[in-house]
Amino acid sequence: MKREKAIGITTAITASVVNFFLGFAKLFIGLSANSVGIISDGINNFGDVLSCGGGAAGLSFADKEPNDRYPDGFGKVEHFTTLLIAEILLVVGVIFTYFSIERLIFRRPIFFTWMYFAIVAATMVIKFLLFLGFRYSYKKMKSEILKCQSVDCLMDTGITAVALIGYICSIFTRFPVDAVIGISIGASVIVYGIRTLKTSATKLIR
Repeated sequence: MKREKAIGITTAITASVVNFFLGFAKLFIGLSANSVGIISDGINNFGDVLSCGGGAAGLSFADKEPNDRYPDGFGKVEHFTTLLIAEILLVVGVIFTYFSIERLIFRRPIFFTWMYFAIVAATMVIKFLLFLGFRYSYKKMKSEILKCQSVDCLMDTGITAVALIGYICSIFTRFPVDAVIGISIGASVIVYGIRTLKTSATKLIR
């Protein structure tokens, strides 16, 4: 079990570091290109830095034995960590939606370049690789934290793909397609966050 636990913690820490650089790259590109979809995607990655870091901390305590100070053990740490991840997702979803609605009302031109497109597309591949890493870790250690992170990575891959669609649409129309896409992304993240929050809260109070 120690080996499986080490794999899970290593995966979560690695994902936290990778998400920091992905978030920085997307935020830079999003601000340079004036694309709210890419900016929101970058903010999402910074949220993942916190959730993956919290996940690593949760995994490190998940299977510890009870002691004099904590006679009930640490079994609920995993559910508490999942609850924290859900709360981060909700905050990110609300930020997504806010920026997107603002951009829909106050329209600004988007600057498209194929170099920016290629970089963001590469981040999508990296995110999918993180999904495979979390899925592998989940198979080794059946943890709700790892399951939640794997689903989040897969969802983020789709979010980036949708953000790219909105970005490339800016070539053909002045309508803020990326703002509409940003709203849909925000709504999806909020719904997933609420579902995860409900599930983890229910397990926590049992």
